Amino acid sequence: ITEIFAAESKEKQEEWLNSFINAGAQYREVFNVEDTAKIKSFYELKDFDMAGNEVSMSKYKGKVVLAVNVSSKCGLTPTNYPELQQLYEKYKDEGLEVLAFPCNQFAGQEPGTHEEIMEFVKQYNVTFPFFEKHDVNGATARPVFTYLKTKLPGSFGDFVKWNFTKFLVDRNGQPYKRFAPKDRPLSFEEDIKTLLAQK
Repeated sequence: ITEIFAAESKEKQEEWLNSFINAGAQYREVFNVEDTAKIKSFYELKDFDMAGNEVSMSKYKGKVVLAVNVSSKCGLTPTNYPELQQLYEKYKDEGLEVLAFPCNQFAGQEPGTHEEIMEFVKQYNVTFPFFEKHDVNGATARPVFTYLKTKLPGSFGDFVKWNFTKFLVDRNGQPYKRFAPKDRPLSFEEDIKTLLAQK
């Protein structure tokens, strides 16, 4: 993965890029298209849990997956965590999995350690799985998000604009729909029900 610009530091680069994105500019990351095209489904990907254990997404085969980049200090946090948990509790037995991917790339709003993150989310009584904190944009982006944002580009291109961007994946491991940070989880409950009905 390469990028089309550089800055004096990663933090400055992200600050600069976010200011342009917020002003309405479009941005496209440059991926190795051939590598991304070789991935046939979400299940071929891997990530690491909070304990550093490798987790294959094939663990969620046959499930409807909602993958979300999360943060603790975002203004969207108090609405997203409760609604994500509500959906998880309501549809888990029918095959919904909510996967949380902490990221500190957006205004430094996930600065804590893994332990601090898990302590913070206790107030929301969340029970869905969390993965280790990692980037979702740029050269160090986690493969799960590189794949999802390439398959489901947003209005700003192959880029995650902000915390709580959500990706819905069907029971066959195919990316289905992307939802913007301000799209509340309960607002697309019907999409989840549609995918759950596809046995």
